[in-house]
Amino acid sequence: MENYEQLAMDETYDILLYNPDVSDIMKLDLIENLIGYYTEVEDYEKCKNLIELKKVMEKDNESNNKKT
Repeated sequence: MENYEQLAMDETYDILLYNPDVSDIMKLDLIENLIGYYTEVEDYEKCKNLIELKKVMEKDNESNNKKT
């Protein structure tokens, strides 16, 4: 029997990393939830990737706010 929770989280992880059409606010909320989930299941490689993605998004957001 497959673990549907893990499959759903992995699918969400893929959407975040590879789908540019998801809004930044939604991405940040999902990133926070996924970091919690992957920390709990001890998948630290995905946590690392998500934390890096979050930092890049926040840096880009800060740059955009300074321009306006």
